[in-house]
Amino acid sequence: MSPVQEASEADAAADARALHVPIPKRVNAAFGVPIARVRTLREAVDDPHFRDRETLKPMYRQDSTKPIEPGIVPGFPIRFSSGNLPKLEGGAKLGHHNEEVFKTLLDLDSDMLANLKDRGVI
Repeated sequence: MSPVQEASEADAAADARALHVPIPKRVNAAFGVPIARVRTLREAVDDPHFRDRETLKPMYRQDSTKPIEPGIVPGFPIRFSSGNLPKLEGGAKLGHHNEEVFKTLLDLDSDMLANLKDRGVI
């Protein structure tokens, strides 16, 4: 066997061994790029790490302190050294924006709104 053939076979053997190394480890080793597998949505939602870091947060209603289960909302994935971000209010309670909608979109005046409220329409 010639030296060229021996070198080719040695390269082929090294390539074959490299194929048994998982792709992420090969890419990370070759390029120094940190990588990880992509999680499924269910895996991400169930992972306590995301809740601990508040990347996923429980969903609340504006008028309640108890979370809506199994509701979650996205949090802010970045932490600041100056402290935590303020806690956001939950979603608006039913009817919270009625007056604004009725006045601006339906052109109802205050008297008409009061009449509708008195009659139990809204």
